[in-house]
Amino acid sequence: MKKQTANYKDRYRPYLIAMALAFVLTMIVAPEMMEGKGMEPSVKDKSVVVMTKQSYSEKRGHPELNDVVVVEKFATKAFRDDLGAKNDNIIARVKGLPGDTIMDEKLLGDYPGPVKLEGGQVWLLLDNIPKTTTEQEFHELYLDSRVLGPIELKDIRGKAIFIAWPLSEIGGIK
Repeated sequence: MKKQTANYKDRYRPYLIAMALAFVLTMIVAPEMMEGKGMEPSVKDKSVVVMTKQSYSEKRGHPELNDVVVVEKFATKAFRDDLGAKNDNIIARVKGLPGDTIMDEKLLGDYPGPVKLEGGQVWLLLDNIPKTTTEQEFHELYLDSRVLGPIELKDIRGKAIFIAWPLSEIGGIK
C-alpha cells in the first residue's frame, strides 16, 4: 500500500479554492443580465454585468451620483403586473440623491414634479430613452423613476461594477 505524502493543504487545495470562490460569488458579487436597450451605450442589451451586493439605507449610506445600480424586481412587481410587463430587475443610473429636489423636465419626464427625495430615496434614470415610443413600450422597456417615481434605498440590490459578457464588451461601466 502506497503511503500518502501530500499534506492536508495540498490534498484539499482544489476544494478550498472552490469553497472560497462559491462564497465570493454568492455573498459578495452576483451576475445580472441587462434586458432591453435602456442603458445603451453604457450597457448593451443581453450584456451580463457583475454587481457588488450592497444594501443601502439612511444609516448605511446611499450610492453616489451617476452610479449604475440594480433594483430588486419585487420593488416593481405590482406596477409591472398591472402593465402585464416582464418582471425583472432594473439596471439604471442614479440621478438624484436623498435630500435632492428633482425639477428638471428631462429628469422628471411625465412624472408630476417637482419631487423632493426623502432620506431613504433616490431618483434613477436609464441612459437611453428614445424620443418617440408608444406608452406601452415606454412602460415595459424603459422603466425608471420617470414612471415609478422615487426608488427606496432598501430596494437597491447592489452596484453594477463591470460588464462580464459579451467578451468584446468586458470592462468597467462608464
